[in-house]
Amino acid sequence: MRIDEFDAPYHEIDIPARFLGFANNESEKYLWFQRDEEFEGDPLLPNAGNVWVERDDQAWDGHGGIAGVVLTRTTLTVVFTPEATEYMGGYEEIRISVALNDAAYSAVREQLFRVFVGYEMLLRIE
Repeated sequence: MRIDEFDAPYHEIDIPARFLGFANNESEKYLWFQRDEEFEGDPLLPNAGNVWVERDDQAWDGHGGIAGVVLTRTTLTVVFTPEATEYMGGYEEIRISVALNDAAYSAVREQLFRVFVGYEMLLRIE
């Protein structure tokens, strides 16, 4: 299994845009999710197909292909479907080390539920 790992001391939440992103110090490594409101009434597509995900560059992005997301106080792990590994640069999993205090952990958790509304079964919060 090919896994991309990086430390992300920075995270960004934009509630109206339903955006959640994580980046390292140099912002050369990042991962973000976004749920476009313009498609809010659309039927839910399999594997979080209504969620946009991007890593490190616009060359590595696409809709959905997410098999699961696990959030702990110290990591965010995203597992991709075989189809999504192609547009994620061959990575089947991205593991991000984070340091979230109580307030940040709560905010990230809540934003994950906003972004993944309808796909809650893909989220595991520990």
